[in-house]
Amino acid sequence: MAVDVMKRHYLILLFLGLLATGCNNNGGQNENGNGKTDSASKPAINNAPVAYPAMGDTSGRAANAPAKDAMIPATGSSRWIQTEQDDIKVHKKLYHATISASQALHFKSGNVDAQLMLTNKNGINEAVLRLNSGNFSKNAGNTSLEAVFDSSSTMKLSSEVSGYMANCIIIKDADKLISKIKTTRRVVINADVENEGPQKIIFDVAGLDWKH
Repeated sequence: MAVDVMKRHYLILLFLGLLATGCNNNGGQNENGNGKTDSASKPAINNAPVAYPAMGDTSGRAANAPAKDAMIPATGSSRWIQTEQDDIKVHKKLYHATISASQALHFKSGNVDAQLMLTNKNGINEAVLRLNSGNFSKNAGNTSLEAVFDSSSTMKLSSEVSGYMANCIIIKDADKLISKIKTTRRVVINADVENEGPQKIIFDVAGLDWKH
């Protein structure tokens, strides 16, 4: 059973392009010879094989988007970056949507960005919450995450910290989350971060164009 769960996590993160961006158990950080994090060595999201935006980029551009990828125009002032990509193996489309947190998280090591990343492959939705730096606590997303929508309704989302990448939480209730996001302007996800404690991660999610 544990092997099946790990395999599923691997496939989800592979679909999202996170494995190719250096997202790892150190939260994607490298250290220089002095033992300090070298910001220049942080992997950029634009090295992913999938056309995701750079972390914190809300300009509507995908980094290194292959010519076969189609950018989906943002709706109004939407912060979402969406792409379509041909899956030549099954002759179907892969759909992706990424949004950066509206506010940086203030960690002891400095400001850190977070992203909510959605993908649809073969009609199946997946969702991942990702930190640009640092790791989620081991129990942060295990069993459930709490999400608050428009400061009113609260939802428990079945989730699990990735066994491959501790800076990523797999949100198992992807369909449930996406359905609620479509009628919401803002969602706050509460999660514990290692050595930083409880964090409120804010996303202004209005304008998601997701018909999957």
